[in-house]
Amino acid sequence: MGKRSGISEDSTEQPSTKRLNDGTTRKQSEFTAILEAIALIREQQLQTLIVEGKQAERDEAHALELMALKTTLMSSRKELQTKKIKTMKDTDIVVVTGTRT
Repeated sequence: MGKRSGISEDSTEQPSTKRLNDGTTRKQSEFTAILEAIALIREQQLQTLIVEGKQAERDEAHALELMALKTTLMSSRKELQTKKIKTMKDTDIVVVTGTRT
């Protein structure tokens, strides 16, 4: 009666350290399961950081694109104002464009 299905009893071992079929004790198996759970949680946290990092990169690229569009818009407005000045040379109206630094 020294063996049961899956667990062998050794008279020198405490009941809480019964050996499983693979030679490990129940405590070792529980410890391994805990470590695997911790590793899974850490992996999920790392994956979240990666996703957040990618989102931050997309946000930064979007911000740069918006800045470029604003610069283009400002440049277009200056060109438009310059054209207006050139077409108004025959009149007595003086239009000043741009800013002084």
